[in-house]
Parts: sequence; C-alpha cells; structure tokens
Amino acid sequence: AFSSSFSSVSSLAGASSSFSSSASSSSSASSSPSAAGPVTVTVCADQKQVAIRISDYGGGVPSGNGSQIWSYQFSTSEQPYEAYLDGGSPLSGWGMGLPLGRLYASYLGGSLELMNMPGIGVDVYLFLRRIPIGYQQAA
Repeated sequence: AFSSSFSSVSSLAGASSSFSSSASSSSSASSSPSAAGPVTVTVCADQKQVAIRISDYGGGVPSGNGSQIWSYQFSTSEQPYEAYLDGGSPLSGWGMGLPLGRLYASYLGGSLELMNMPGIGVDVYLFLRRIPIGYQQAA
C-alpha cells in the first residue's frame, strides 16, 4: 500500500514539474503570473489522516479541459511518445497519472482532489488514512 501511495505522489509531482517547466518555456510574457515557478510539496498529518499538497505555477489546466482531466488517456502534452521513453514509467505523458492516482487513493481509503487556478497553476490534494503505529496486518 505504501508503494502505491508513494508512486502516486511521485507521479503527481513529476507531472506537476514537467507541466510547470513546459508552461514556462511556452510562456510569452515572463512577468506574467503563469510563468513557471517552483513546485511545492507540503505534507502534514493528524491522528487520522495524512494530507499531501502539490502546488505548481504552470498556468493551470487549460479552459475546456477541466472535465476531461480525470479521463484515462487524456493528456495536454504535445510531446511525442518517444520523448517519454527514457522516463520513469511507460505510462508517462499518456494521461494516466491523475485517474490512476485517484483510483489508488480511493483504494487506500483516501481521496485525490485538484484545484485549478486558471492562469496561475494547480494544487493537487492527496488525503490518505493514517495507519496506526504498531498496526500488524494479519498473516
């Protein structure tokens, strides 16, 4: 279970980073708020859950794509398939990250939510139930 949640966070952060950097290279006005900035990962927890926020400044999800971002194989990437061959996953760039991340989060009793700020960036929130310290899984 930990491997699945780490993979989801890693995938989300990687997508955020690549989208943020591609937005900066295609941005025409360097002083605009949509010029790429840092990708920030914030982790916090209480007794019942762990929350992870990944924020980028890549310009946000293009208008009209908001309802499609949770669909498998929907991608805003303009890079050809070959550009992703050296990446960490054969699914990189094919629109699998958000739907799979949400599926993994749900499987683990949590949720994955996205807040789009058009022209600025995206905040992704991953909430997972916390496993109690000392928890022993039955064999």
